[in-house]
Amino acid sequence: MVTVESALREATATIRGNFGKLFLLVVGLFLPVFLLGVGLVFAIESIVGDDAEASVLPILLVVFGVLFAGYLMVQASAQVITVDHLSGRRPSFGRSVRVGFQHMLPIFGAAVLGALAYMLGLALLVVPGLIVITGLALTFPAIIFEGLGPLEGLNRSWALTKGYRWKVFLSFVAVYLITSAVTIPIQLLWAGAASFIEEGGTSMLAWIAFGVGGLLFSAIYIISTIYYCVLPGVLYLRIKEAREGLDIGALAAVFE
Repeated sequence: MVTVESALREATATIRGNFGKLFLLVVGLFLPVFLLGVGLVFAIESIVGDDAEASVLPILLVVFGVLFAGYLMVQASAQVITVDHLSGRRPSFGRSVRVGFQHMLPIFGAAVLGALAYMLGLALLVVPGLIVITGLALTFPAIIFEGLGPLEGLNRSWALTKGYRWKVFLSFVAVYLITSAVTIPIQLLWAGAASFIEEGGTSMLAWIAFGVGGLLFSAIYIISTIYYCVLPGVLYLRIKEAREGLDIGALAAVFE
């Protein structure tokens, strides 16, 4: 039976058992691209001066595109780790990246189409957008493990989530609420310390609070990102298992 509690429990177990690999996916694939993008923007601003705005815009668009592709790569690779873990296999970082990369084109296409559908839904008074993003939440694992194209993957996710969308939606909302409950006090602490320092405060305690708050916020952000990457794989497996029956081991071995 698919429940919010069981989805979060399995996602937590998957993350606990593969934290090093999942952390490396987020930090190793996403962070370097982000830092490179920021560096390029500042470098161009320092070179072109007053004309920076016009010159930086194309670079920003390229950086955003690369960041988007990097995040999709993290998502796709995390699905492979999740399925391997839940099937009893020993997940491999190299295998997850290889499989994710092999499916990047249809995943990128599906992500663009899904984003357009989501924005259209938001334009129709928000609720349709939430329904769309929930119904398409299983697109990436469907594309990866069933060899589908972008439109087929979107349609497959929409069909699989029928009757389960409320549970899918609440699973992601639960992660958001839990992480928000933890991060809000940390953000308040960090903002208070930053404000004190900006006003000329020299308290060592304020500097410690500022540094620790920033580190804790970054850590929680990374962990929440990992949850958002793992949950689709967990929900895909369990919903597919409940609706159609499933040999998870055979699914995990599809790329051998």
